[in-house]
Amino acid sequence: MHSEASEVGVAVEGESHAWVEWFAGQWQGFDPTNNIEIGDRHVLVGRERDYNDIPPLRGVYAGSFDAKLNVAVTITRQA
Repeated sequence: MHSEASEVGVAVEGESHAWVEWFAGQWQGFDPTNNIEIGDRHVLVGRERDYNDIPPLRGVYAGSFDAKLNVAVTITRQA
């Protein structure tokens, strides 16, 4: 999500990626993509041991080898 604060009820374009969390007396997280600690800008969708436990997509693709995938993430602040 962009760094500026969004207004309640207004949809904004977001970004989807993973970050790392570890337990060192308490849970800590770091987002290496944006070089920041985990905060209010991060929305947890799922948590597991590794990628194989919770991949974003799973299945079989049947189609052209040169197909393109486009994804848009829209986030609306509720409070």
